[in-house]
Amino acid sequence: MSKPENPQAFPLVEAAHNGFINEGMTLLDWFAGRAMVAYIKIAYEQGEVDDALDNIAWWSYNDAEAMLAERQKRMKQ
Repeated sequence: MSKPENPQAFPLVEAAHNGFINEGMTLLDWFAGRAMVAYIKIAYEQGEVDDALDNIAWWSYNDAEAMLAERQKRMKQ
């Protein structure tokens, strides 16, 4: 199975500054960040933030990859 498309979430339309173009974060990063907020909130409410931090990034990116895959399926409809 091929990886889903991962376009820029907030591309900047501006001239390069000193040869560097900032393309912004990808949708994968954006989705993972949003999921991470929810996981941290849940861990905080359960008093398990310190124990969960090692796993939160993994869970967040795993969820983000699933969101990208679902997005790609729906865009093909």
